[in-house]
Amino acid sequence: MAELSEVFSKHQAPLDLELMVLGNMVSQIMAERVPAAQKQILTEQFCSVLKQAVS
Repeated sequence: MAELSEVFSKHQAPLDLELMVLGNMVSQIMAERVPAAQKQILTEQFCSVLKQAVS
């Protein structure tokens, strides 16, 4: 993550691009590592924590 952040900074990536890349990373992790039966609840928990973190 630190390396990715450095790349964003080095190239002055716009915020929307940074968020899109991070969203794609989360989606890929969920698709590859989370069993289907747990995806819904984990997604809800992740969204809840994210909302709290940015409030």
